[in-house]
Amino acid sequence: SIGITFRIESDTVYVIQVLDGGPAEKVGMLNGDRIVTINDTIVSGVGIEIEDIPKKLKGPKGTRVRVGVKREGVSELLNFDIRRDVILTHSVSYSGMLNDEIGYIHLTTFSATTYKEMYNAVKDLKMRGMKRLIFDLRDNGGGLLHQAINVVDMFLPANQLIVYTEGRSESRSESYSRHGGIFEKGE
Repeated sequence: SIGITFRIESDTVYVIQVLDGGPAEKVGMLNGDRIVTINDTIVSGVGIEIEDIPKKLKGPKGTRVRVGVKREGVSELLNFDIRRDVILTHSVSYSGMLNDEIGYIHLTTFSATTYKEMYNAVKDLKMRGMKRLIFDLRDNGGGLLHQAINVVDMFLPANQLIVYTEGRSESRSESYSRHGGIFEKGE
């Protein structure tokens, strides 16, 4: 992987997040960059499907991929030669105490391990005296919905509506908090 999360909007691949310490960050890619080419093949404005992009970007560790990027305020296309690597992502990029009562957690994504990481971080901060929490979601690119639901459940009493999904061909599906959260009352 090259260490980015992205979304496709209007046939354009937008970089949502460049992962700290990842290959893309090391060569200078930035959040907000728009990927125009991958290995000199145009991927912008050609009806690209979201599942096609990872196939083009991913490959064995140590192999290279050339990515052409359009950046706001820069007229020419920026080209990056990126050496792929194994990306070990952690959802909680930082947790700690700001003072005797205020804890801080920065959550960067909702991955398969997010709930476990959050639970452990909150539990640790509570043991260190946390009464209030600054929960930083800046630059969080999203991710797995069920992990986001589990994290929200940590802060709510039982039987509260967290989220519902509904589609044209799918009926409404609701998710509720299951039990009193580990940090429901801030203590």
